[in-house]
Amino acid sequence: MLASGSGNQIIKLWDSASGQQLKTLAGHGAGIYSVAFSPDGRILASDGGDLWDVASGQLVRTLTEPNGWIGSVAFSRDGRTLAAKETYKSTPLNDRCCIKTINLWDPESGQLLRTLPGHSNGVSSLAFSPDGRTLASGEPGQRHRRLGPHERPAPAHPERQ
Repeated sequence: MLASGSGNQIIKLWDSASGQQLKTLAGHGAGIYSVAFSPDGRILASDGGDLWDVASGQLVRTLTEPNGWIGSVAFSRDGRTLAAKETYKSTPLNDRCCIKTINLWDPESGQLLRTLPGHSNGVSSLAFSPDGRTLASGEPGQRHRRLGPHERPAPAHPERQ
């Protein structure tokens, strides 16, 4: 199966062998530029924080980012952690500022597990290593960054940068 998203706020699920469209997932408030299947293929995550049941096409939950909007998404190998970049937020003056963190979520409960700060220009892409212990991130205009051995993270720290 293949999932595609676009600026029209719709995700389409396709049969990768035949090219036939299987389902349409609608209900987003913005364009879809990142999608990721859980390792077991049952859940599809999309930017904006939406988690979809692939079999039914129903929205399971929306992760709520307190300071911005969820961008690029990636599941850990065991499916117990979803990495998501925290992206732009609006300020009181309606300016937009770049948030330079990655958040780790429990996709089952929707709980924020940990925040990983430290990027200087924001985050453009995320990927877990095949063994699931390391998370790599891409940063616009910079080298890719390795965020170290990934293990089930400790609870999120309330402070943000």
